[in-house]
Amino acid sequence: QLQADGIVQYEIVLRNNSFGDAGSFSLVNPVPAGLGGFTWQCTAVNDASCEQDSGSGAINETLGGIAANSSITFRISANVSAAPPASIANTATVTPSPGTTCSPSCVASVTLPVAPIAVPDVVVSKHIDAGAGTALVPGQVIAWTIRATNSGVPTSAVVALRDRLPANIRDASVIAGAGVSCSSATPAAGALLTCSLAAGFTGEREVRITATVVAADAQGGLRNTVETSGLDQPRCDGCAVVNPVLVAEEADVALRNARAYTAAGIPGTLVDVVTLSPGAVSQVPVWLSPASAQRLLATYASDCTASTGAGGIINISCPSPPSTQGVNCSGSVCMIDWIQRNAAVTLFIALNPGATASLRAELPGDSNPDNDVVNLPVGAAP
Repeated sequence: QLQADGIVQYEIVLRNNSFGDAGSFSLVNPVPAGLGGFTWQCTAVNDASCEQDSGSGAINETLGGIAANSSITFRISANVSAAPPASIANTATVTPSPGTTCSPSCVASVTLPVAPIAVPDVVVSKHIDAGAGTALVPGQVIAWTIRATNSGVPTSAVVALRDRLPANIRDASVIAGAGVSCSSATPAAGALLTCSLAAGFTGEREVRITATVVAADAQGGLRNTVETSGLDQPRCDGCAVVNPVLVAEEADVALRNARAYTAAGIPGTLVDVVTLSPGAVSQVPVWLSPASAQRLLATYASDCTASTGAGGIINISCPSPPSTQGVNCSGSVCMIDWIQRNAAVTLFIALNPGATASLRAELPGDSNPDNDVVNLPVGAAP
């Protein structure tokens, strides 16, 4: 098996095994495709002679006779090209003088395979954590992963990635993995994100993009495609991700059931943040104003269930022990990541002595903002 940029050697032996002398003859050996630096030497044994002792390029020699038990040998050395064919065939042809025959044939040929050239094999793909084709909803936080995998030899040049982010997202954030540099860590919606993978990599490289879905695009979905280019000819396999986005249903969040409660010796109020809309809501900020009235604002329980009883009373049932997952309170605001249909989050509010305040839920597009405010302490005037 030959190697690209390697060396191959051939030997052509012309021998007279008969009892009589063989007359003159010609020998032709063209340079095969895929070989270069074709040089040769000729040696004669006993009663035979070479027309030339050495030469380069194709052999096209006319030789005198070869006496009985004599021989002429051509030794060829050649360089295999950097990009040879899959196999290389070398053929030598003898044309003898009349009355002389060749045994077993006047044509000798040898074909040798060439080992495949080791090259980088870079494949780029894109995935969404939720799964391609999975329905998304406005306000949902999603994450894409761009992955480049090289199963061949190290890359010889930079691999470029280009990702035109969708216009129907917000709060995009980019984390470039080891060996990757990107044009922005916080690209705007609709911006072109470019990333470069440094030359010399094998294995895997990743870019992680998180964002929040704003709405469906004109085709009713969220779609994103990454492209790649480079001297090592990287290719895409699954570089386009498409997810349907559900049309936002009527949203209604209410603050209900304000009641006195003492936590760890601190008197305060429990208030339920309830979803009254047909579907789930996300990214609901709940503010306490003025901030100077606040002693404590914290999550009492999340993942509570809500049901409507007689007279429109909202009944709340929370897990025991309470969970605070999905709610982040900082300063005078609590951000609720997600409230499912018929669910609630319960907050605990303690005010400074003698203070009054209002607690307000701010959900964009709330169909009934009148139930978004509670005055504290319970019974206080607006």
